[in-house]
This record gives sequence, structure tokens and C-alpha cells, in this order.
Amino acid sequence: MSIEKVLYRVHATATGGRGGRAESSDGALKVPFLMPRAATSTCG
Repeated sequence: MSIEKVLYRVHATATGGRGGRAESSDGALKVPFLMPRAATSTCG
């Protein structure tokens, strides 16, 4: 499969690690990164 025509091109930047965010150059994508919750054991 080959690409004959580029229909859309965008770049994204991620900053700040787990407490940061990612955003696309056109502003369509804005995602905050969150620290994972502490794991809890349900096994007795």
C-alpha cells in the first residue's frame, strides 16, 4: 500500500512527563498526562 496524496499533516508535542500534557500543532488534540493511581491489592 502506498500513499499517493497527503491529505492532512500535523505535529504533536509532549512536555512535562507524567504531570505534563500533549498538544497537536492545530489544537485539535489537547491531552493532560496524569500520575497513575496507587495500585491496591484485592487479594486477601
